[in-house]
Amino acid sequence: MENEYVTEFATSPFYDSSTESPIYRLDDPLQRLLLAIFTFLISVLGLPGNALVVFALLTSRKLQTSTNVFVANLAVSDFVTCLVLPLHSISLLSEKMPFPDPVCQAIGALTYITIGASIVNLALIGFNRFYLITRPRVSYDKLYSKRNITAMVVFSWLYITLLVIIPPTFGFGALGYSRRYRLCTVDNSHKFAFYFEMFRSMFLQILFLIIVLVLYLLIYLFLKRKSAFNKNVSDEMQKRQAKVTKNLFFIVCAYIACVLPFGVTCVVPRSYVAIPWASMFTLVNSCVNPFIYGVNHPQFKEVFKCILTCRLRKIAEPSRLTKSLISLQTTSTILGDKYKPRSSISQSEGSRNLQKETDEQGETADMDFSKQMSNNEQV
Repeated sequence: MENEYVTEFATSPFYDSSTESPIYRLDDPLQRLLLAIFTFLISVLGLPGNALVVFALLTSRKLQTSTNVFVANLAVSDFVTCLVLPLHSISLLSEKMPFPDPVCQAIGALTYITIGASIVNLALIGFNRFYLITRPRVSYDKLYSKRNITAMVVFSWLYITLLVIIPPTFGFGALGYSRRYRLCTVDNSHKFAFYFEMFRSMFLQILFLIIVLVLYLLIYLFLKRKSAFNKNVSDEMQKRQAKVTKNLFFIVCAYIACVLPFGVTCVVPRSYVAIPWASMFTLVNSCVNPFIYGVNHPQFKEVFKCILTCRLRKIAEPSRLTKSLISLQTTSTILGDKYKPRSSISQSEGSRNLQKETDEQGETADMDFSKQMSNNEQV
């Protein structure tokens, strides 16, 4: 067994040839326990958060824009990532590989695909905002037709899937159990493991991060140049789109903040002890986006509040799904009242009558206000 570990590290860039021994291996039980707990907490926060984002987009037609199609796709990829994370917690707590080889390879592939899909979606969101702000609306509507949007969503998954699956298929690296870090990711014993990781990083994280930063830089320069030429012109639509773009850029900033520690550990020599923690911090990006929407995006914030307080009737521009849920909720209330004691029914009816009177008074006040505004306009 010892010779197996030496062989694994001897074929890795993390092998110290001067000492003929492995440099680092995650054997500390306390550190593995803390990493497992940290990974599980990310999953606990990310699953309901990303599910809330998708549900909000399904319930409000006001949120169903072309940009938010990619936001939904991003939430789905983060949701699946969080769904897989408990399996990594189990792996960290096990003394040996807890799953069969094919299962471990599937876990590694799914993890890399979903994490990769997130950065591809960030690039698609950035390009969407760039095209919307810098091009005429007619050109934007033509490019972002339903067929083209579907093709873009398919591309976001197909590209990263091919990037993760094809190299190991032809022997350029291998997905599987990492004995060094006790995770189902990349088999470190493979002689091309390091080069497979570098190939994936080069054509995914580095490439698409550069694309995202360039796109948002071009948006900033365009808005700055336009404001300089039109200082006295008030374009509300342009201001609103700039605000939405700014809110979406916070998501990019959060991604950079999460992956930066891992990038630093990869550059700094002999920083192997910090790599597991930096990797886990990268996964935080899978659960932070819903919080960003809830704080910075007023429309998401409003719909989130309605969903969490079970007030679907207050959702602006409700979708068919929302109307069906409201109808189901009303039916459940009627059936509940049917089997309540007589005293409870009387109290419920009294409350509804009081609410009805309040609503009628409010409607009367609104009508009086509307008449007053109409008279003012005529004057």
